Amino acid sequence: MKKLLIGIVVVFFVFLVFLSQSPERTVAAVPAVPLMSESEYKTIAKSYSYKDIARNPNDFIGNKAFFTGEVIQVGESESGKTVGLRVNVTKGNYFYSDTIYVNYIKKDINESRILEHDIIKFYGDLAGIKKYTSIFGAEVSIPQVNMKYFEVIK
Repeated sequence: MKKLLIGIVVVFFVFLVFLSQSPERTVAAVPAVPLMSESEYKTIAKSYSYKDIARNPNDFIGNKAFFTGEVIQVGESESGKTVGLRVNVTKGNYFYSDTIYVNYIKKDINESRILEHDIIKFYGDLAGIKKYTSIFGAEVSIPQVNMKYFEVIK
């Protein structure tokens, strides 16, 4: 039994050595995926209606999008590096409506802060639905975006 086990181990080892020397088994170098510049990202981002991304959120996950809206709530981590926003993105005659949850990781801790009531244009990847409990205990489900770039309009 011991000889059989040693034989199997030797055959397995020889097989591994053979595979490592086989020219068909060489792995071609995988080229690095170039990072997309901010201008390239903004060029390919598309405008989506709130109703489309709210009704069929899974159809748009990962799509690059842009919106303009009013920030109605800002939440920052203790470090200030991570920011969560609630932004209304449908402009009416007197105010914005239709809330999207926005996740943002600052590129630099000294970056300007986004404030409540700012009107911003932002670009990011659609990320399905954000579910949370409101301060009144209601379950809320709204579309979510992982923001990459923004500009404060006013």
